[in-house]
Amino acid sequence: MILILFLIFIIIVLIKKIIDVLRFCTIEKFDKNDIVKYDISKLDYDTFQMLINGKNPIIFTHFISKDDLEKITFSNFCKNLPDKNIIVRYGDYGSTNGRKERKYRNDNLHNFCNNIDNSSDYGGNNRISADEFTLLGIKPNCTFLEKFPGASLWIGPKDSRTPLHKDGPKNLALQLYGDKKWIIYNSNDVPKLCYPYNNNGLEWSQYNVNDQTTCNEAKNAEPYNIIMNPGELLYLPSQWSHDVTNLTKSIMVNFWFHDITKVLIE
Repeated sequence: MILILFLIFIIIVLIKKIIDVLRFCTIEKFDKNDIVKYDISKLDYDTFQMLINGKNPIIFTHFISKDDLEKITFSNFCKNLPDKNIIVRYGDYGSTNGRKERKYRNDNLHNFCNNIDNSSDYGGNNRISADEFTLLGIKPNCTFLEKFPGASLWIGPKDSRTPLHKDGPKNLALQLYGDKKWIIYNSNDVPKLCYPYNNNGLEWSQYNVNDQTTCNEAKNAEPYNIIMNPGELLYLPSQWSHDVTNLTKSIMVNFWFHDITKVLIE
């Protein structure tokens, strides 16, 4: 009898938890696919951790408060970190073929930002530390994270792009400034996207998105076209393919992870 009562109690707690989570979510359709959006300011850590171990992408809204978002202008971001050294991609880095022979140069954020309106160069995949986040004067708008951990910084002009690829770890991508378009594909579509090895790690596709002459099988894959806006955090599961383009000048940070606790504890 005691065991039955205990099981009933557990079921009631789980149902209440599910109801609480559903209160803070909406469903948005991208092409033919639904993606759930959660207001992260309403979630506790256990719920967040459960959601980012799922098999489907999720968008978390309000990850940065409205007041903090107003601080993140492009010029303010650059002024707060003027001497930060970054590696910059230039040339034909955004195409499927050009990616294979990327060219790089070193710069600091002050010079890069001053020239960004007259350049196609892209400051992709540069480390930004927790201390540098603190200098920006912003913090996460959630109950379980007091400050941003270190991350990878992606800063570039309109139309800068990273072509189609997939990663081994899971990914959390936070849009800080501007708008970014993600074209993503379910991990089940990997065999249709012309990957040379179909391995479980980082791999670049030979498919130049929207040009089916580069990968005939891609016609059988189903893309999600997602626009990420400032303050939104995208959870992308492992091995989901993605092609990413800046629709405006853009600043994004991302966190690759296998175990989220190792990211948040930095």
